[in-house]
Amino acid sequence: MLVVCLLFSSFVSSVGLLSRQPKLNGSQNSSIGLSVVNSSVGKTFDQIVPPTEECSVQIKCESRRDKCTCAPNLFVIGSMRVASTSFFLDMKRAIPQADVGDDTTFVGFPTKLMQSKQKSYFDYAYCAPPNVPAREALMNDYLNLWHKGQKKDKCEKGLRADFSVTYMQDLLVAGRMRAFYQSTDVNPHFFVLLRNPTKRYLSEVRHWNATDSLNPVGLPANVKPRTLNFEQYARLQIKHFNACLPEPSLIKGTFKQTIKSCIGSGHVAGLANGLYAPLLQFWTAEFDTKQFTVISFASYLKRTGPTLQAVVSRLGGNTQFPQDMKPSDYEVDHLPGEKALIKIKPDPAVMAELDQFYAPWNEQLVNFLQDNEKRGLQVVGGANAIFEA
Repeated sequence: MLVVCLLFSSFVSSVGLLSRQPKLNGSQNSSIGLSVVNSSVGKTFDQIVPPTEECSVQIKCESRRDKCTCAPNLFVIGSMRVASTSFFLDMKRAIPQADVGDDTTFVGFPTKLMQSKQKSYFDYAYCAPPNVPAREALMNDYLNLWHKGQKKDKCEKGLRADFSVTYMQDLLVAGRMRAFYQSTDVNPHFFVLLRNPTKRYLSEVRHWNATDSLNPVGLPANVKPRTLNFEQYARLQIKHFNACLPEPSLIKGTFKQTIKSCIGSGHVAGLANGLYAPLLQFWTAEFDTKQFTVISFASYLKRTGPTLQAVVSRLGGNTQFPQDMKPSDYEVDHLPGEKALIKIKPDPAVMAELDQFYAPWNEQLVNFLQDNEKRGLQVVGGANAIFEA
């Protein structure tokens, strides 16, 4: 039995989730049939990746303080294929007072659970409208997912969460969120779930292969992803990324340009989704490292109770979890055909090649996490636990 013992005011105040200016550094998913809906102008955008246009959306929080204080103060920004839906369900059980907002109006997901979990505003919807007034109206729509038209000066104190795990894939999102939160008095916290990148990649390929929507990056122009098995697809991507990526030590400050060169846009895809260190550096350049908690996928699955206890404690809560607690079934919403693909065991040789590809990037991640733990970033489960099988 899950015992919830939360004093909610202390829960949110200990990490400054309300009524504090964010600490900001420096300067400035798809599935088949995903639809991005601009509710302000009544237009639907059917696309596989978010718009690549950069734009500026301003909301005058000084004159709309009631609504701006309703902005989310907790995000799960990534990564994909790390049991984030299971984590979402378990966090709702652990913190029933948390407000996950109304279902998103910006994207069309195949299940209601996804509509509730993932808002996908800052990537898919942020620049979608054709003009500034429409973009500002859409930002109001986003805030209304939590504000809900309340006629009061401030929202109720508490946790307001957006579990948009696609945010880390889009290299424009961190800067957009920084610009927005500079105009509010909300201090957001960010959870990042990380999984052994080889296993995460295998899961992603199976997932999108089930709907014939694998990304073609790295493939010859005349080769369709659906004609390849996992080993063929992975080896073509390994060859492609080995040719276009520099050594990890040389990528600092050039990651966005490198990804555009490798993929053709600023939306990370394929093997690049497992380059965790440079992806995280994008976020810690915009927000203070104290605002981040990195969670090991393996720790969450194998040691669910202690992991959730550490996560909730990070937010100031005092929840007791059974030591033998199991995670919610994160396989419930698998796409049709995916379970059949899971039964096909990958060639150990290509898995070893993927491990070799990721090895220097994994080393970079461990060094990044250890350095930033000294600056307030928390790693639940330990850095090396991320690479457990």
